[in-house]
Amino acid sequence: MKCEIITVGTELLYGEIVNTNASYLARRLKRIGVDVSRQTSIADDVTRLKNCLRAALERSDLVITTGGLGGTEDDVTREAVSELLGLPLTRDEEQLASIREYFAAKGDEMPDGAAKEADVISGAKVLSNSVGLAPGQYVPVGDKAILLLPGPPAELRDVFENGAERIIGGSGAHIVTETVNVFGIPESAMSDIIKGVDCGSATVGTYARNGELSAEVTVNAASKDEAEAEAKAVADRIEEAIGEFAYGRNAASLAEEVVRLLSEKKLRVTTAESCTGGLLAKRITDINGASAVFEQGVTAYSNEIKRSALSVRGKTLKKFGAVSPQAAADMAAGALFTSKADYALSITGYAGDNDPKKGKVFICLYDGRDCYIRQLSLTDPRYTRSRIREIAALHALDMLRRCLCGLPVVTERWLAEGDSVMPDIKIGPFYVKQKDNGKDAKKGFFPRRYKFDPRRGSFSWLNVVRVVAFCMAFVVLVVSSAYILNDYMERRRNIKASEKAQEMFNDPEQYIENNDPDFIYIGPEDILDNFRVLYMQNSDIVGWISLKKNNGQAFIDYPVVQSTDNDHYLRRSFFGDYATGGTIFMDYRCNATVFSKNTVLYGHNMKDNSMFAQLLKYGNASFYNAAPIIDYSTLYKECKFKIFAAFYTTTDFNYIQVSFADRKEFLAIIAEAKARSSINTNVDVTVDDTIITLSTCAYIDGIEDARFVVMGRLLRDGESAGGCWASDNPDALDIRAEYVPSGV
Repeated sequence: MKCEIITVGTELLYGEIVNTNASYLARRLKRIGVDVSRQTSIADDVTRLKNCLRAALERSDLVITTGGLGGTEDDVTREAVSELLGLPLTRDEEQLASIREYFAAKGDEMPDGAAKEADVISGAKVLSNSVGLAPGQYVPVGDKAILLLPGPPAELRDVFENGAERIIGGSGAHIVTETVNVFGIPESAMSDIIKGVDCGSATVGTYARNGELSAEVTVNAASKDEAEAEAKAVADRIEEAIGEFAYGRNAASLAEEVVRLLSEKKLRVTTAESCTGGLLAKRITDINGASAVFEQGVTAYSNEIKRSALSVRGKTLKKFGAVSPQAAADMAAGALFTSKADYALSITGYAGDNDPKKGKVFICLYDGRDCYIRQLSLTDPRYTRSRIREIAALHALDMLRRCLCGLPVVTERWLAEGDSVMPDIKIGPFYVKQKDNGKDAKKGFFPRRYKFDPRRGSFSWLNVVRVVAFCMAFVVLVVSSAYILNDYMERRRNIKASEKAQEMFNDPEQYIENNDPDFIYIGPEDILDNFRVLYMQNSDIVGWISLKKNNGQAFIDYPVVQSTDNDHYLRRSFFGDYATGGTIFMDYRCNATVFSKNTVLYGHNMKDNSMFAQLLKYGNASFYNAAPIIDYSTLYKECKFKIFAAFYTTTDFNYIQVSFADRKEFLAIIAEAKARSSINTNVDVTVDDTIITLSTCAYIDGIEDARFVVMGRLLRDGESAGGCWASDNPDALDIRAEYVPSGV
């Protein structure tokens, strides 16, 4: 059967709308054995459309039109077919009632022009449209036919797949398509394989899209069960013949299959990319449900980011370069160790059009034990930068797909083509030995060649050394475990102490009722009620600090104490017992009752995010915008401070001054704080303001006295706490940089 497709619409001719309908119809028609001989686009003009239809009917058995079935004046397809065939248009009452119901359900009055969409050509078979208003129409013309389909793609597909396709394929016939997805071999190789498969009466089409292949098996049978059975049987034979390069059935993409496998096995993946610039992560996250299987994606273009974000070792970059199997392995290891994922994929390579090494790409798959590395040599001059990136991302997905399916991650075919390297790769404490044939060797913390084998009977000093080394490692493990356990218990005690203090502060009456019915307060009478229970526990208490996000969630919420020096509470909890996290404490020089010009508070930067650890998040403007206020209560009043600076510094900057000789000295501190600040805020500070300074340690390699500091100023009389905002400061002084006042 010969067919022509006529797409109607002036906007198609001018390129305002991409013609996806024609390609969709051509593919669907090919499945059922219909030969599309011509495609034409034409403007919304009755005379031109009639001439086009007349010529098409002379050449073809079936003419399909798309578009021009709406309710506006330029929707003329029905009229053109009616005039050409001499068949009148009649208004279908059932379709009209359906259109009225559509507008009534929306609470709208039906426009006059909408009734036009219920006009049907006499003798046409009406094809229902469950997505839109205008139905399709199948009009027999002797031994030929004209099929009218709506223009919107979703409506066209609904009408075609749920009615028209069956009519074209044969009365009462059932059409079933089964797709075999393929990756890793050329389309010509796939076609050669399929030629040797018994496909029966099925039609098999091969397609290449975005680097992926598919074999679509279409069966037209009298019953649906018969069609499904034959389509599945043929697809099974094709999949078996193609083997490890066939990756699934009816999947939209390789990424979709990988997400499905990860979800099925309840596993997660993380990515680290250089030359692909996040394309691999995008391919995965484009799939619905990817959030359940995708941990994180790191795009590390520069060597500095490779070192800082992925812990790629400097000696690796210096000795082997950023594009090397060693760098790919370090990237994957860094991505895995900074996440909770089960697998890490990394890609590094040359993709630039002007790069002499263009097309050299390394991909690494790492699961914490096994390391697989592929080298792609995409040196064909026809490969563009974009194409190289796409191919690299697909090969990375396929490596993971193979691993999840228990297939060889690096195939013999690829090894024969010479585009794979499997060297010895060191990853952190692991040492991975990969043989040149790509087969899996022993991997793990103790490589096979260093592992002691107790079954060896003969005496060997080497075995003795191994046993001694193992025993020493075991002792270290036990001691380390004891330290870790003790650290864990300390953290638990810190948490419980903080929770107890919060309970005493937030609801003292309830605490007294539940814990000490005989409680009698004997401290100062004029302090706030919230502090009374806390004061009886520890008279060193001078206030309470709370930092909350705009949604009210507190991330810093602790009592503040003050001693006669700044050492007493470094390793003591609020209740006086030993605690690694210590307590938030005020500088001993500050006036705790009436604010000093600069009230300075100190707190540890704990690994469990307690105490002042989360202050470091203020280095990002988006975090500041969610929590710009410091709530601080003295024993006698509640106060608020607007944060105006957050910065890294060393103790060379004397930001902990609590009093100042003159106005100039105070303003100099403010100016340097803003110059060093990672964020620019809209909060001004004048010489008449009172400020608060929160200080914690910042662990930066090579800088022993690194600090992170947040500064805020006290709300002025009548001032609102709202309206604070910040942006990132690209000109912030480096922590090592000396501050030079303006004008000096």
